[in-house]
Order: sequence, then C-alpha cells, then structure tokens
Amino acid sequence: MFQMFKRRLRDVRTLARLCTTAENIAHQQGRPKPGSEHFILAALALPDQTAAQAFTTLGLTEQQFQDALAAQRSDALFSVGVSIKAIGVTDPSSDLPLPKSVLYETEPSGQSLVKRLADTRKTRTARFLLGADVL
Repeated sequence: MFQMFKRRLRDVRTLARLCTTAENIAHQQGRPKPGSEHFILAALALPDQTAAQAFTTLGLTEQQFQDALAAQRSDALFSVGVSIKAIGVTDPSSDLPLPKSVLYETEPSGQSLVKRLADTRKTRTARFLLGADVL
C-alpha cells in the first residue's frame, strides 16, 4: 500500500514537471498552449533520461526533432499560400501576445497525450512514470 502511494506521488511530481516544462517551451516558441511536440521536448529534459536515451538509440537529436517541427510548420503555412521565407519571418507566432489563463490548458494533442499517460498507470503497476512513456 505504501509503495503504491509512493509511486503515485512520484508520478504526480513527474507529470507536474512535464506539464510545466512543456508549457514553458510552448511559451518560448510563442504558443499559448503546449501540444504533444512540447511534451516530447519536455520529456527529453526529464532527469530519468529515458526519452533522451530512446532518441539516441534511434539516432535522433533534439535539434533534429525541432528542425523537423519547424519544417512541418513551414510546409503547412506554404500549403495555404504563406511563405515565411518570403516575408522574412522565422517563427510567425513569436510576436503574438500570450493569453493568461488560471487553468492549465493544452492543445488537443497535448490533452490526448496527458490522458494516455494517466491511462498507463493501470498497466504500469511496478514502476514510475518515465520520460520514455511520453514517446
């Protein structure tokens, strides 16, 4: 019983750290709410280093992931006729004011990810929540 309580408390702390870091990353990128990509970046920064080890095993770096996200954003804008290179903007959302909210909010992809993490608690009975679980 004590071990279950201890594991849940540690999972709550890990999830809180993950959410806070994801939100900070999103804000640094000019996004009002974190999405799943921000949670992945936050998982790479967790002390357990399991997400970072998974990236290393796959031959990926955090910079490659961020470059892929930037290319995806650029391609999506280009598909609707906006070329950020032509207008000289590297991050079109960076100058937007961020709304202040009392409640913790995420993009739908972030909501789905957090819900799936919570659901893993049922199958993760013998270990703590890890950064690799986010991936």
